[in-house]
Amino acid sequence: MPASDGRMSPAEIRAFQAWLMDHGFEDSECSFCGHTGGWNTAGSVVQTPSYVASDQGARFGARTFAHVFVVCNGCGHEVFFDAEKLGIVEYGEESDG
Repeated sequence: MPASDGRMSPAEIRAFQAWLMDHGFEDSECSFCGHTGGWNTAGSVVQTPSYVASDQGARFGARTFAHVFVVCNGCGHEVFFDAEKLGIVEYGEESDG
């Protein structure tokens, strides 16, 4: 489980990097700039809020989703992965995550 400020431990970063290599991502081309010089793991877990439509217009819901991401070494394009699916975080029983 990452630290309370979202930083991943060295072991979690290594596990994420191993997952990327196992899935062939490390050698993949950036879909934005075409760069093939690699990706940098950000080393942090970030959250994205859910979107909720209401009669008062769009707003963000209380539910959030945890992600880990990599950054293209060429242009800075970011690619996000679900941190729960990768086993980096676990959602509590109250979450719909």
